[in-house]
Amino acid sequence: ANQRAASVDLYRASRILLFAARELELPDRAVNEATAMLCKYAAAKDGFKGVRGISSRSSATVGANKDDPKSSASKKRLAKQRDRNKAQQMTALSSAFIYLSAKKLGHGRSLKDVCSSFLPEHDLYGANH
Repeated sequence: ANQRAASVDLYRASRILLFAARELELPDRAVNEATAMLCKYAAAKDGFKGVRGISSRSSATVGANKDDPKSSASKKRLAKQRDRNKAQQMTALSSAFIYLSAKKLGHGRSLKDVCSSFLPEHDLYGANH
């Protein structure tokens, strides 16, 4: 990924993490620890690739024009699906890092509470995307 795209992705991921941490009312130290984990992961993996259990591929047949996969409508659908997949990857990583850092620093929350602190994906990346 180019540097600008990587910066935008890291910004988006940190925004997701910070919003959820604010909802959980975690102390700054736990938020900083989770953010550091997120940045280290992105640096080590060259972005937000390879999150197990979440697709990094787009299905060319889902809602696409099967006759012409190169049509602009098909390309837009595929780009949207890739964005959705990336948002899910960022959210999954953020929830894991928040859970781990909060527990490590004695501010543990249940996994259910951590996961419910995240906004639905359309709120994160809807009109403001």
